[in-house]
Amino acid sequence: MDVPAPELFEADERPDRPKPGFGATPATVLLPVVLMIGKALADIVLAKGSVVRWGRT
Repeated sequence: MDVPAPELFEADERPDRPKPGFGATPATVLLPVVLMIGKALADIVLAKGSVVRWGRT
């Protein structure tokens, strides 16, 4: 069976559409980290029976 190699991919670059800013990349990467740190701090600071800790008892 003789299968020809596929053509190279050519990106559809449209100059009328702006690219995302640089701030979007660090925000996307750092948001989960900030949320995990916040949860860890809440677990440390809040008391076990606190009303604020509604997720787990």
